[in-house]
Amino acid sequence: MTTKTPSRSKKATAGAVVEKVEDVVIVESPTTPLEGFLDAQRRALKEFGKAVESLIPEPVQEHTKNAYKEAVEGYRILLNSAIDDIVERIEKVKITTTDRLTELQTELKEEIK
Repeated sequence: MTTKTPSRSKKATAGAVVEKVEDVVIVESPTTPLEGFLDAQRRALKEFGKAVESLIPEPVQEHTKNAYKEAVEGYRILLNSAIDDIVERIEKVKITTTDRLTELQTELKEEIK
């Protein structure tokens, strides 16, 4: 018993081919063989990433993105706190330095008189 492969219409096949051709990225010719190699490796890595991503269920991808965002927010809070502390200490140094300069100027003026 033989089974007949479902035939596609020529229009549907042509449309699929056009879609695939549009997906192909036209790459400028690299100036050196090393650049060509690196470009090919970048494209291969990108495609590999897409393949792996397609294997991961959508809810897992969503939770992973949310976990990443929360981790970034935690680092943002930590760094902003450190920056605020540094700015506060710089301001204290400026104030004491300015006060000390004012005192020295006053002393010099009194000595000159």
